Amino acid sequence: MGASIGALAAAAASVALLVLVACAPVQPQVGDAAPSSDPSAPPSIAADVLPAQAVPSGEVGVRGEVVDVDGAPELCLGPQFSIAPPFACGGAPIVGLDWGEVDGEDAVGDTRWATMDLRGVFDGSTLTLTAEPTLADLSASPSGPPPSSSWEPPSDALLDVEAAVVEELGPRALSTIAIGDVVLLAVLYDDGSLQAYLDARHGEGVVEVTSLMTDVAG
Repeated sequence: MGASIGALAAAAASVALLVLVACAPVQPQVGDAAPSSDPSAPPSIAADVLPAQAVPSGEVGVRGEVVDVDGAPELCLGPQFSIAPPFACGGAPIVGLDWGEVDGEDAVGDTRWATMDLRGVFDGSTLTLTAEPTLADLSASPSGPPPSSSWEPPSDALLDVEAAVVEELGPRALSTIAIGDVVLLAVLYDDGSLQAYLDARHGEGVVEVTSLMTDVAG
């Protein structure tokens, strides 16, 4: 699957951030989060035990929709209603956001919103910024479209895998796409333990996990 999987995985992450009409907001489970001690270490996973939501051990980068209602900015997770101004999305609170550092956000009344590139520390519930936020460049195109063969309809067996993943992960699955011979899954953050679990459960390469939050090299 090679390069096409990488391109499709990037597309899956973008899908999780799209503004969709008539879709209910999706929230991640963070109450049972467990800190990740070493993201580079291969996890030891049992196929019958779903790992807890991992928490980054250091700084992360994330692109997402930020909505601030009455001075309470949040990083929205999952689909949002296409309205202006948007509702408070009930996502991850953001600490340290100064709108004076942002040029080009939308605003109506006491609500501000923008799609931003953020860098900070995430403790499982709150994102504390460690760098100045920037507006996301949404005009940048992907590195290239995947081959047309990658867009072949999925088999019934693959659709069953997608349904099983959605049912098992619940709100942790921000978006899924079953296409060709792979299920593309976008989640808030994975240290490798969820990918290893899904490989053990469904077969290596059947489900491709993409994290919206990615570790920032020190």
